[in-house]
Amino acid sequence: MERELKEIKDRLDTLTLLYRNILNLMVGEEKPLPDKKKAIESKDEIASEEELLKALKE
Repeated sequence: MERELKEIKDRLDTLTLLYRNILNLMVGEEKPLPDKKKAIESKDEIASEEELLKALKE
């Protein structure tokens, strides 16, 4: 179970990176506004194993 959750996290990280790269290509080289830059650079919250299991059961 732990291995599967790690694989899911790794895949989500990969998808996030791909999505970010696609957005960068679509938006171009414009510099983001300060509040947008903060949102882009901030770390995403990571769900706990308990939260994931609860969501999967629903």
